[in-house]
Amino acid sequence: MNSFESITKPLTWFMALLLAAVVAGCGGGNGVPGFATGPSSGSGPAGASPDIKTASTYGIIAGSAVTLNGSASIIGDLAISPGTSLTGTGTVSGTKHLGDATAAQARLDQNAAFTDASTRSAHACSITANLSVAQGACSGYAITPGTNSTVGTVTAATYEPGLYVTGSTIGLASNMILDAKGNQDAVFIFKSGSAITTSTSSKVILTGSAQAKNVWWVAPAGATLGVTSTFAGTVLADTGPVVVNNGTTVAGRLFSNTAAATVDTGSTITAP
Repeated sequence: MNSFESITKPLTWFMALLLAAVVAGCGGGNGVPGFATGPSSGSGPAGASPDIKTASTYGIIAGSAVTLNGSASIIGDLAISPGTSLTGTGTVSGTKHLGDATAAQARLDQNAAFTDASTRSAHACSITANLSVAQGACSGYAITPGTNSTVGTVTAATYEPGLYVTGSTIGLASNMILDAKGNQDAVFIFKSGSAITTSTSSKVILTGSAQAKNVWWVAPAGATLGVTSTFAGTVLADTGPVVVNNGTTVAGRLFSNTAAATVDTGSTITAP
């Protein structure tokens, strides 16, 4: 190596390292919209999905009781704790844990997930109660939440990965689209200060590699899903009940920490 190379090679290495540090500090590859190019491998502004541990295989966990009316179907496990009451003629494909130690642990795990999701605030986007309409712009988000886009033949309010928060009851009057933009690890958290309700025949549509297991609905006062609606994600309720009306399809989980869960005839809940 000549004297010129002895000076320039270390300088070249130093500049390469400096450039890599600058790119990392600017958010490259962290999944925050507006800061990365192309599909991200990160989870997005909401952070990673809450860890529900042993509760991951359950379609329903309730604190007091579960009613499965008519042909209601749970594809996954079911737990009730500390209650034990399971009534109705509906079916459960997995294991039923009624007031046993396994049910108690699953309830503890889902409640820890509720606490985690309900206390997140970093990168939060404030929204109105109606998810079916355009919201205000949020800093760090690439699109204005609720802006219409089209998937197939459906045009609806669209949300990118993120943490969406309102102090009111969240309502879905028609359809909504959750677009992960090619990132299968992208996380969506919708945090209500009260309950969640969806209207008759409303749909939560997943696109862009969005996964039901990474969609979370925080609803302290419970959730009610409308007749023949289509829903995706995990409902984390605290003191309120979860009610699934006739003919509803859920790709996700329905958890109520202290209250009951009711699934009406013709409805199917499939744990992701």
